[in-house]
Amino acid sequence: MKRISLFATYVLMNVLLVLILVAAFTYIIYSNAYREITEDTEIMQEYSLNQAMQSIDKTLSGFTETSGYASTDPGLTPYQLRMGNYSTVYALRRLGIYTASLELFRIYIYIDGHEMLYSPTGNLSLHYFNELYTCDGPWDQQQMLHFLQDVSHTELSPPGCTIGRNSVRGEQFILLASPWINGGVRYGTFIGMIDQTYFQSILDGAAIDSEGITALVDGQGKLLFCSSGSQSFSDRGGMSLAVEEYLAGGEFMWNRAKYTAVSCVSPYNGWKYLAFIPKKRALHLLAAQHLYQFFVILLLLTCGLTVGVLLAFYHYRPIRSIWESLPNREQKPVSPQSGQVRQIQKRISDILRDNETMTHELDENKEALRQDALLLLLDGGYGQVKERMEELSQKGIHLTGPYYQVMVFRTGGAAPALQNAAYQELRRQWENAVETLPHKYIAVLRNTGYEKSPDENKGDAYAILSVLKKQGISGGRIGVGQPYADPSLIHVSYIEALSALESDALEPIVFFDSFYETHYSTAQWYPNKAQLRLVETVLQGNVNALEPVMKEVEAHLRLAQSSSDHRQFRFALYSVIHDILLMTDRLSLPNVHWEINRMLHYGNMEDFIQQLSVFCTQAAAQVRCSKERLQNELLNDILQYIDAHYAEQDISLAAIAERFELTPSTLSRLFSQYNHIRFIDYLSDKRMEKAAELLGGTDLSIKEIVSRVGYIDVSSFTRKFTQTYKTSPGKYRKEQKEADM
Repeated sequence: MKRISLFATYVLMNVLLVLILVAAFTYIIYSNAYREITEDTEIMQEYSLNQAMQSIDKTLSGFTETSGYASTDPGLTPYQLRMGNYSTVYALRRLGIYTASLELFRIYIYIDGHEMLYSPTGNLSLHYFNELYTCDGPWDQQQMLHFLQDVSHTELSPPGCTIGRNSVRGEQFILLASPWINGGVRYGTFIGMIDQTYFQSILDGAAIDSEGITALVDGQGKLLFCSSGSQSFSDRGGMSLAVEEYLAGGEFMWNRAKYTAVSCVSPYNGWKYLAFIPKKRALHLLAAQHLYQFFVILLLLTCGLTVGVLLAFYHYRPIRSIWESLPNREQKPVSPQSGQVRQIQKRISDILRDNETMTHELDENKEALRQDALLLLLDGGYGQVKERMEELSQKGIHLTGPYYQVMVFRTGGAAPALQNAAYQELRRQWENAVETLPHKYIAVLRNTGYEKSPDENKGDAYAILSVLKKQGISGGRIGVGQPYADPSLIHVSYIEALSALESDALEPIVFFDSFYETHYSTAQWYPNKAQLRLVETVLQGNVNALEPVMKEVEAHLRLAQSSSDHRQFRFALYSVIHDILLMTDRLSLPNVHWEINRMLHYGNMEDFIQQLSVFCTQAAAQVRCSKERLQNELLNDILQYIDAHYAEQDISLAAIAERFELTPSTLSRLFSQYNHIRFIDYLSDKRMEKAAELLGGTDLSIKEIVSRVGYIDVSSFTRKFTQTYKTSPGKYRKEQKEADM
C-alpha cells in the first residue's frame, strides 16, 4: 500500500506536467487557428452585409431618382391625368417607362384632393384600394392616408406598419413614398409597394451561417427588418431588445449562445446593417479544418503519458532507496495521506536543519581561523611566509602579489551596528580584511601590482572611504603602508600603516611614504621611518617585528654617526630618545625614566643599541600582556552576559557582538582562542545544564522548561538534550526521580 500510494503520487505529478505541456501546445495551435477563422468569418460576413446594403440602397435610391424624373416630366401632370382617355393612358405609360427597372410590386400616383390612385397597370379609387388592401400593424387607413399626404422625402412606412392582400397567400407589402413636387408646388405623392419578403430575402442571403441573424435598423436604432433566422426569438420585440442591447454596448446573447457582431452603415440613408454570427460556428470550422492536428495532439498526449509513467518510476526508485536508508525512520503503519513522502520530508528537514547548524558553525570556525592567521601574518609570526602560502590559502588568505600592502583604518565613534555593516561589506570586497583588538582597527591586506606608486594605490583607499560613507560612517581615516615584494614583510607594511594612521597629518588618507627625512639645516626635525616603525611596533606589542626594526634604527644611527657633521648624529640620537619618551607617556609605563637616563649617558653605540633593544622588548611584552588582559576581561564580561541572558530566545552571536561593539567573526574568534569553545556550544551547554536542573528538581512540564531555557520548539530541544545526555528529557527526569528515592 505504501509503495502504491507513493508511486501513484509520482505518476500524478509527472502526468500533470505532461498534461500542462500538451495543454499549452494545444492552446497555442488552436488559439491562433481560432483567431484566423474568426477574422476570416468576420471579413466574409462584412462583405456579404455590404452586398445586401448595396442591393437595398439601389432599390431605394432608384425609386427616389425615378420620382424626381417623373415629377419634372411636363407630360405627367395632374392636368394631363384629368384629360381624356388618350392623354391619361399616355401619361401613365410614361410613368411605366420610368419605373420599369424598379423591383417593386406596383407603382401608384396619388394626387392631393383626388379620390383616385393612378398606375401604369390600371387606376383605382381610394375606396377600392382600402377594400383591396388591409392595414396591418399599429396603423389604420386614416393614418396610412395621413402618411401619404405628409411625406416630405423618400421614406418607408413606419416600422411594423404594412398593408396586406389575400390573407390566404399571406402577401404583405411595405409602402415606399416620395413627394411629387414641381416648380416648388406639391401635386401629390409617388407610391411604391414592395413585398416585405424582399428585405427579408436580402437579409437571409447576407447571413453566411444558417444559424446567423441579420437585421436592419434605422438611424434612430429602431428595428426595421430581420432575417428568418431571428424566428427563433419569441417575437419581434425580442429581436428589438437584442438589437438595443448590442447598440448600447452589451454582449449579444441568446438562448445561452454567444454571437459575434459585424455591422456596416449605409451612406445613402444612415441605416445600419447588423449580422450576428454564432461563436460556435468558428468552433465547428476549427474542428473540421484542423482534425488532423487533433489526432497529432492525441498521439503526443499518449506518448507523454507513457513517458510520465516511466519518469515516475525512474524518480520513485531513488526516493524509495532514501526511505529505506534513512536512519531513525518510524516503523509504525503509514496512511496514504501521511505516507512516505511526508515522513521523508520530515526526516530530511531534520537532517537539513542539523546540517545547516553544522555549516553555520563550520563557517564561524573557518572565519575565526582566517582571522587568527591574518593577525599572525600581520604580527610577523609566520616567519618565512612563502613556505606557508598553501596553508594560508586553505584558511582563506590568498597572497597573489606581486606586491603586498596593508591599509589600516578606524571608524571613530560610529554605532556598533554601522561598524559591523561596514566590516561585512569590506570583507565582501576585500577578503583579506580583519578586525584587531583592543584598539578595534580594521586592517586590509591587499595584493597590488604597484611597487612605489601612491597615486595608483589611492584607488582602494578611496573605495574603502566610499564604503564607510555608504554605511553612514563619516570622518574615517586610513593609514597606508608601503608595498613589498616579499610577503614576509607584510607585518612591516602593517606597522607603517599604523604609524601613518597615528600621525599628525590632517588628510583622510595618509601614506607612510609621505614622511621624509630631513637634514640638520631644516627648522623642524621629522622622525626617521625606522623610528616610526620602532615606536608603532612597541605600541602594538609586536615582539616578533622588533629585531628587524631595531636593525633599521641601528643602521640609521650609524649612518648619522659617520657623517662629518656631528650635529646630525646628535639630532638623530635625541630624536630616537624623544620618540621613546612620547611612547612611554602613551603607554603609561612606570619607572622608566631612569632607563631613558641611562640611554642618554651611553658609553658607546653598541651600549646604546643594546639598552634601546632591551627597553623596547620589555615595553612590547608589557603591551602584549596588557592586550591579552583586556581581551580576557572583555571575554569575561561577555560570558557573564551570556550566563545572565541565556534563556532569552533572541540571544545570538550577532546580537552579543553588536552589544559589545564587535563583529560576529571577531567574537567567535575570541571564544575559540581564549575559552577553547565555540559560542554556540557554550550557549547550548548552559541551556542544557539549566534544563537538566529543572527536569530533576521541579515538576514543570517539558514545554515550560523549553521556554525557560530559551528554545522555541520542543523537537529541537529534545534532539539537542538527547545528543548531550544520551537520553530523552522524559527518561532523564524518570531516572533522576528514581535516584532520589
